[in-house]
Amino acid sequence: MKWQISVVLLLALSLSACGPMKLSGATPTDTTYAVDGVKLISSSISRGDDARTYGQRRYTISSEARVLLRFESLTTSQSKILKTQPIWIRVFTPDAAGQTTAVANLKACPVLEDWMMAASWKSAHPYRGGEWKDGAPIEDDECTPATAIASTTGDCAATNAVCFDVSSWYKHYVVERGLNFGHALTSETPVEILGDGSHSKGPRIQWSE
Repeated sequence: MKWQISVVLLLALSLSACGPMKLSGATPTDTTYAVDGVKLISSSISRGDDARTYGQRRYTISSEARVLLRFESLTTSQSKILKTQPIWIRVFTPDAAGQTTAVANLKACPVLEDWMMAASWKSAHPYRGGEWKDGAPIEDDECTPATAIASTTGDCAATNAVCFDVSSWYKHYVVERGLNFGHALTSETPVEILGDGSHSKGPRIQWSE
């Protein structure tokens, strides 16, 4: 009898050491974070510290202006992310007409070099060796088009929301190569989005755990 009690106690201790158990059939929980790196780069703005390039309520994206987005903590959150569910970048437009234009033209493209918040159209940072291709080097072949709102659910179906499924980028860049330089939002047609100064309507990244 004593050995049976000991076995039960050892089993209980080992389970508690592993932390709370999760049932395999548990419902996934959506987790949403504000993007912590939001930076406008424009051919018409030469200084990376120009106040118009960060903390703004709105940004206009065009052939001569892009918005860089990065969530730096994503790399350390890998073990929590449910890889069977998509990872989204979500932005908002000011109105329905802007949403239509964004869905038709806006893309999220992987940035290929590291950058700082002092980035500009011609450089990733203001120090020696920071020069880069005009508008930041991106992987054109892996750009993600905006997702049609009607085909999504949850936060991506919110009024005037525009989402990008960046699951493939997460797998091939963050998980396999350990690279997280974020994305550049690009468009040949002018598109206006709400910026990081718009609080709850600012750019977000979302996944399931």
